[in-house]
Amino acid sequence: MKSKNIILFLCVLLCSKVFAFTSGDSISTYTKSKERLYNLYLIKHEGLSEQSLLEDLQRIEEKGGDFSEDDLKKLALGYAHLEVVEKSATYTELYIKEVLDIDILYDSAFDNIKSSVEFQALTHKYLPKLNFWVILLFACGLIGIFLSVVLNLRKKGDAVGNLLISIFIMLHAMVILQSSIILSNNKFKFPDLFFITAGTALFIGPLLYFYFKRISERYRFKWVDIVHLIPPLIPAIYFISLCFITHREKIDLMFNGRDVRYTTSIIYAISLIAKAISLSLYAFLIYKVYRRNSKKKIKLHDQIIKWKRNMMRIYFAYTIIFVVPIILKLSGVELKAYQFPQIILTASTILYMSYVVYVQPKVFSKKFIFVEVDEQIKYQKSGLTNNFSEELKANLLALLHEEKVFKQNDISLDILAEQLDTTRHNISQVINEHFDMNFFHLINKYRIEEAKMILKNDHNRNLHIIDVAYDVGFNNKVTFNKAFKAETNMTPTEYIQRVQLELTV
Repeated sequence: MKSKNIILFLCVLLCSKVFAFTSGDSISTYTKSKERLYNLYLIKHEGLSEQSLLEDLQRIEEKGGDFSEDDLKKLALGYAHLEVVEKSATYTELYIKEVLDIDILYDSAFDNIKSSVEFQALTHKYLPKLNFWVILLFACGLIGIFLSVVLNLRKKGDAVGNLLISIFIMLHAMVILQSSIILSNNKFKFPDLFFITAGTALFIGPLLYFYFKRISERYRFKWVDIVHLIPPLIPAIYFISLCFITHREKIDLMFNGRDVRYTTSIIYAISLIAKAISLSLYAFLIYKVYRRNSKKKIKLHDQIIKWKRNMMRIYFAYTIIFVVPIILKLSGVELKAYQFPQIILTASTILYMSYVVYVQPKVFSKKFIFVEVDEQIKYQKSGLTNNFSEELKANLLALLHEEKVFKQNDISLDILAEQLDTTRHNISQVINEHFDMNFFHLINKYRIEEAKMILKNDHNRNLHIIDVAYDVGFNNKVTFNKAFKAETNMTPTEYIQRVQLELTV
């Protein structure tokens, strides 16, 4: 098994162990504390009848909602003991939100009602849980972090481009890891991680935009590009400041949506609007870069083309899935579970990029990416006008079709340039732009077409293959066979047999 496979396997194994440990820790907490946490009240009233207990609870309720922590605890556990499920669940949740502690759910007083729908809803909402989706998301997050590190260790990769895309992946990985923590209800155990990825969506657009410019145009950064970081930094500073609020304030914000230090409603609305504008704007800019470079006549490798196109489509989908709920939310329309498509797309992006890194590593190779870009830059500086380029193309076709210069076994760019009264650089540019191939590919293409015509017209089969090879400009049979196979997917002998078969039919 390859080392990468082993590392990925260990990542998945690690995630399952981490969550198993988390879940096991919760069970351990239950085992050790259920006898000492909250059932003191019931022990004190052990001799009371159920009627006396009910009257005692009703007297507490008569306070009209002005309950202390101890009152809420008594109401929650007392009604659980009496199996008044709805009231017990209501006061239990009020107690959790007031005390900011979920350990009450482990109390043995709830054993009588633990199978009820109301209590199951509470445990589902607050207690840690582990399922396939949580493990999958956690594994995707670990893979993303591993991927972002590996990309920056590539010696043959473009340092700038790989740094940009690795930060892009890292942000996605952090979002996925936090999503796995939230979905598993471990956010109540690790509240300090609650705001760590807030505002990261505003950095996604600039990162991918400059990555496209880098791999498409070998773009070099300028000081003015810092302007792109100003809009994301404004809400980011706010969310970063939330990371430094007290532990209790973070839990209070998670349970009750309250932030005693900030006007969250206004800043939250501003952050939503900024996110929608940023995602939409950079979707347009990325598309503009993609279209500008796709219109150029320099031929790109299929892997590069697919990589750019797929990343652009992923970002468009990302923009739609994020912006539409924002627009609806600002319009007063509440969507349920709108975050799940966002999480699925983010995880899918990490998995797709992992596939590309593993199966198509050349996409991140400097030599592989920039070979066409360097040609493009070179041609842009050549000064060859469109009219002159078309004229050279017409003259070149005349030499190939009428004079059949490809039959010369010593034909070269210099000889063609001399016959066309121009430079070898201009001829190379014309061949690349108008024929989408290099000089040797073009010459071999015409030689093989000529050889096919000769072999097809040799009805008596008097010609030897080597004679045909020499006739069309090749110096030896091996080179001729290799070129013939590359052009036709068959050897000269196989081609002759096919021609003979067609004549007999």
